[in-house]
Amino acid sequence: STTKFGSFGLTFNGSMKLNFANFSGSHIGAKSFAVEAWVRTTSGKSQQQIISKYSSGGVQALTLSYREGSCGAAPRLIFRLNGADACANVNIEDGNWHHVAGVKTQGNYQALYLDGVAINISSNADDLSDTNHNWTIGNWHFPGDNTGGFNGTIDEVAVWNISLSNDTILQHYQLGWGYFNTSNF
Repeated sequence: STTKFGSFGLTFNGSMKLNFANFSGSHIGAKSFAVEAWVRTTSGKSQQQIISKYSSGGVQALTLSYREGSCGAAPRLIFRLNGADACANVNIEDGNWHHVAGVKTQGNYQALYLDGVAINISSNADDLSDTNHNWTIGNWHFPGDNTGGFNGTIDEVAVWNISLSNDTILQHYQLGWGYFNTSNF
């Protein structure tokens, strides 16, 4: 199948994006939160945004991405909060589905997860300020800028207004947890 679960996933060609407006609870500011998604790519593209949110002046308030040149030259999975990165040198360009997640706690820790396992935990996360801009899946927020376009499929994107524990992230990965199954809430 082209999507991880049913037919809800979106295939991006490197220049597409999906913007969605703020919603109740999505102004996360100083709160704990988590973002996660299932992704599949074989692209060698140097910058691929999975999910992002920007603040005034085009500053990356939050981004979960896969790219080269940040945190080192090798391909990296990155969870960035106001310029502070939790990143790891991993290769997800293998055509397989991967579960990726970023978590921020009120204690200013940020954690990056791949396939249910924390691969980097950093204590330099700042609170997010001015996050009233839209969320973007699959590219940068800026019109006409496709340098960060994802080339592959993104499925099951979730934004949580709470931090998720290591056990919960692992459970989501192991179960291939479908977020549209409301019986789990």
